[in-house]
Amino acid sequence: MAKFAYYIVYGSMAPKEGETIEEGFKKIEKVLKKYWLELTFWGHPWGTTENTVYVIKGDIDKYEALVLKEDYSEATSIVTDQKTHLVYVR
Repeated sequence: MAKFAYYIVYGSMAPKEGETIEEGFKKIEKVLKKYWLELTFWGHPWGTTENTVYVIKGDIDKYEALVLKEDYSEATSIVTDQKTHLVYVR
């Protein structure tokens, strides 16, 4: 059955003072797990204007609900100017 299953998020790093990038992504991972989603990986893309990318895996209904959660917004503040591509998997 085909469905949306991956969400590729691009943005620019903006870690808070005293916080490492790794700590920031651990927070994101923790929030995603809370809402039954998975941080598949994160890194630095080549060929884009953004300097950070991370991939979320999970059900579209859970992802849609996630974007309205305050704790997700707080955790992802480490990455600004985000845009997301949804991947439809066959």
